[in-house]
Amino acid sequence: MDMNGLYRSILLLCMALMAGATLSYGQKVGGSGVRCDVGLLYQISYQESWGDSHAVVVEVIPGSPAARAGIRPGDVILEIEGRDTQKLSEETITAMILDPTHDQVSLKMRRPGTPSWDLALQKECLPSGILTEELLAQAFNMYSLEDVTSRRFTMPLIYTLPTMRDFIKYNTFSFADQESRMKPGARAVAKELTGKGLKELTTGGQLTIVYKTALESNPDYRAGSEANLDPGFRNYLVTNKGGRYEVDHYPFLSINTPKFSGKYRMTVDIEFIDSEDNTKVWSVTARELLNREYDADRYVVSFAYLMLANYPFVRYVMNPTFVLHRDQHLETGVGYNMDDLQLISYVAPGSPAAKAGLRVGDRIKSINGRPLESSVDKMSTVYKTFLRKTWKYRAKSTVYPDDNGFRQCMYWDPQFYSEVAGELDKSTYLGAFSYLFAHNPYIVTPEERAAASGDQGATKVIFEVIRDGVPQAIMVQPRLINRDYVELK
Repeated sequence: MDMNGLYRSILLLCMALMAGATLSYGQKVGGSGVRCDVGLLYQISYQESWGDSHAVVVEVIPGSPAARAGIRPGDVILEIEGRDTQKLSEETITAMILDPTHDQVSLKMRRPGTPSWDLALQKECLPSGILTEELLAQAFNMYSLEDVTSRRFTMPLIYTLPTMRDFIKYNTFSFADQESRMKPGARAVAKELTGKGLKELTTGGQLTIVYKTALESNPDYRAGSEANLDPGFRNYLVTNKGGRYEVDHYPFLSINTPKFSGKYRMTVDIEFIDSEDNTKVWSVTARELLNREYDADRYVVSFAYLMLANYPFVRYVMNPTFVLHRDQHLETGVGYNMDDLQLISYVAPGSPAAKAGLRVGDRIKSINGRPLESSVDKMSTVYKTFLRKTWKYRAKSTVYPDDNGFRQCMYWDPQFYSEVAGELDKSTYLGAFSYLFAHNPYIVTPEERAAASGDQGATKVIFEVIRDGVPQAIMVQPRLINRDYVELK
């Protein structure tokens, strides 16, 4: 194992636990003992083609207030509380959006094909110093990298620079010919564009989409150079399957492979032509090297959402980097005190924890029979020891680099699931926060899960707490949270 990488991950854990927001989603500010979040990130646009010095949304967290309000990446924030974002600094924009003295903020938004609209964006605010289960799942993610991780990957895409025109003028699109329009890849392109606010017409759209694919023998190929420069990176292409993102294996050579490697070269071109003056206003080209034949149209079906992530707000000219954020964990609604992890300092209203009877002020001694310490330093030190002792139970074939720079991330080897669960049961490892992943057999065995729930299909979490000096066990039926998404970095 790369021990430098391990210690880096522990450092990130300690930073997250001590700061309380280092790994949290979104930009946060505090005030009056409260910190707020809306679940979006933005960037000031310096492109005349889109945004033109306004704030442009570049990331929206699933399940967040911004997502529930229908905000999408690429949306322009024209005004905040009636003030033009062209005239505001980033510091002022952030402070106005996340002002903890108000539970909502008024925005004026714009997107392709849609008139500007007003939006009252609600905020999620918590007392400062609270560690949420979302944050803890990220901090202790090596209990289950299968569920909580960030995987960086780069696509071999080349974009044209935007032309000197505002893309807001384009509301409709059509394909250059009906033959290409009916290809599955073209339908995937159309789905992405309609999702961005444009309307598809059979003919006569303001944008004409030219869609071309090709697979040919690599003219630069040198016999004997089929090897991939970095085989692991073939595994980090991510497909959106019904809202869930899956890391699939593809035959493409890594982006750093020399052009003389690979027997075949695959090319996909998608061009946006202004139908009025026949000028190309935007395009993306994908070029992949591979050693066997592959259907280029199938490629677009899988990756249209990545190829078009750079429209209308162009942030890359070539080789864009993406990050898959995978976040699946159990949620009870308990908020932990960052200075005393045993102390419950917040219980979300209406949450499973509230319904089960957990209260602010309860002191947690164990969770699912695994002890919890109040000290952040103690928990992080033991976590480090657990990782070092159990690294032999990980499958080397699954190795990948995460977005924090640790290149030796690996999933648990299925043949050692029971050993991993057994190690977590050792009181010396203080595995209380493993309950966040207790829907998995390598955290809690099927027998333990059945004993806790009485139902093989359900998982319950047992909190042993001290209340008014009296110990008691409270059983909570948690929610399984899924917040996978892909970010254009």
